[in-house]
Amino acid sequence: MTFSSHKSDKVIGFTLIEVMVAMVFMSILVPVALKAVQISSRAGQVAERKVRAAVIADRLLTEQTVVNGMQQSGQQGTVVEAGRTYTWNMESSAWGVENSLRLVTLKVTYAVQGQNYDLKLHTLYDTSGVSTNGVPPTQ
Repeated sequence: MTFSSHKSDKVIGFTLIEVMVAMVFMSILVPVALKAVQISSRAGQVAERKVRAAVIADRLLTEQTVVNGMQQSGQQGTVVEAGRTYTWNMESSAWGVENSLRLVTLKVTYAVQGQNYDLKLHTLYDTSGVSTNGVPPTQ
């Protein structure tokens, strides 16, 4: 039994045009993939901070209800939680024909990757049973 080996004159590999096409394809694909990762990262951070902003807004509305009965308007401040800064602004205005209801809007602003986002929380507050100092009148 004899074996013979055949050497081929054909070189196996990629041609220059195939390599160039692959490089062009990668030069298009890599930036698109990186942008997709950046967008998904920002969306995750925005969602996480929006939840935190909603908790802060709810807490501030509750505190304002207890402390001053939502009588003051134009209040603002800053809250720092987990190393992140949230600024807030609260406005109160008469709602409806009777002035016993107040529309209270609390806006919390936060930054994600250098861009500002905000969350607005609205509630109605009945001031008919509240005195000017926030304590219900005794009868």
